[in-house]
Amino acid sequence: MRKICLLFICFGWLSACTTDQSETSGTESNGSQNAILKGTGNSATETDSDETNREPVGQNQTIVPGKSIGLIKLNEQAEVVYKLLGQPAATDAAMGKMLATWLSEPKLSEPRREHYQTNIFFARNMGSAEESSQAKQIRVTSPEYKLENRIGVGSDLKTIQAHFPEMKKAAVYTTDQTKEKITIYHDKKAGIAFEIDRTGKCTGIGIQEPGKANFEVYSAISADLKKV
Repeated sequence: MRKICLLFICFGWLSACTTDQSETSGTESNGSQNAILKGTGNSATETDSDETNREPVGQNQTIVPGKSIGLIKLNEQAEVVYKLLGQPAATDAAMGKMLATWLSEPKLSEPRREHYQTNIFFARNMGSAEESSQAKQIRVTSPEYKLENRIGVGSDLKTIQAHFPEMKKAAVYTTDQTKEKITIYHDKKAGIAFEIDRTGKCTGIGIQEPGKANFEVYSAISADLKKV
């Protein structure tokens, strides 16, 4: 009888140990899965915070330096642009040049509910065989437009400089609405300019042909533009 009791006691002790090990193993496994799902590891956190490592930008919102913004390409004829964007909200034309402005409808979810602008500076090739008005500079203020590396309106200056180390301060101007001073950083070789506010955030992006440093689109939206 004593031997039988001892056998039962040993069997119970072994069962308890096995159960504890299973529970511990299960807890560790679940904890690892939860950590992966929640992204609590360092690599996941870094990926989430890096704006250049997210899903690709749609073609209609892609900025290509020196070439295009969305569906609008540099040197596109004005008639083609109008078919794509519709009639502009405002135009300012003189001497074969024109600034056309389109306004986006503000979203109810946005706290400031502002109208984002698309500004296109058109110019005619006077005296040439093709005198049609063509898009020479394109500027947008909407954060929906981004480069392939996810840089766009709202990006900080340090991030932009890391991807465009050759860009330099080119001009400053004061906004008509908020009277805020904006600094324009221009990468002449790439054909892209970034507007940076006093907090170091990008508020607008403009493109033109690589190698050129014309700022008519900015002169048209602000009378006090000063090159630096």
